[in-house]
Amino acid sequence: MTAAQAARRLAVKTATWQSWENNRSEPRSNKLIMIAGTLAVSPAWLLTGGGEGPVDAVADDVQLLFQELRLISQEVDAAKARLDGILARLETLHS
Repeated sequence: MTAAQAARRLAVKTATWQSWENNRSEPRSNKLIMIAGTLAVSPAWLLTGGGEGPVDAVADDVQLLFQELRLISQEVDAAKARLDGILARLETLHS
């Protein structure tokens, strides 16, 4: 996300966001909470580096995607078995 996009989401000027990024000023607590929500991290992570950070959130998303892929793979295997059964029945009926 660009500085302009982040600033727009928080309803602040791009220059304000950039001053926060460059440690020239600090956001008020209500904006800090909004920043955490926008970046999908905890406010504690923004302040101290402790708590749930972006790597944790990405790891969770990756885990969910792998789980979804496994389920889709199982569904594909089941569909293939059904197709093979239908094909076998058709070959029997056709001969």
